[in-house]
Amino acid sequence: MERSLDTGVFEQVDYLNVNAPAPDDSVARPPMVVTDPSPLYAMTADFDGDAIRLEDRVWQRMQNGDIPDENGTDRRAVIDGKISVSPLTAPHTVERHDRLDDVAATYSP
Repeated sequence: MERSLDTGVFEQVDYLNVNAPAPDDSVARPPMVVTDPSPLYAMTADFDGDAIRLEDRVWQRMQNGDIPDENGTDRRAVIDGKISVSPLTAPHTVERHDRLDDVAATYSP
């Protein structure tokens, strides 16, 4: 996301959360969209010595069509085959920045 460094985005946000769909056989890069984090969470983390195993039960249900995540959310974008970028602050809030949409558009095919 080096293109975002000179846009002023990081004057308003602390980090960008990027989620990408699982790769397929296509050589084309998926489009990138700016999103909000999904408000639906059902994640567990199991610690086993030095290993951490994460399980997101919402993703499992979405793949079966059980949870219709809203358009504009990170999870919906990934399910739709797009790269999701959510501009976030710490503590966790969402701060939209117009220039980030321009950056995402430069990555889209």
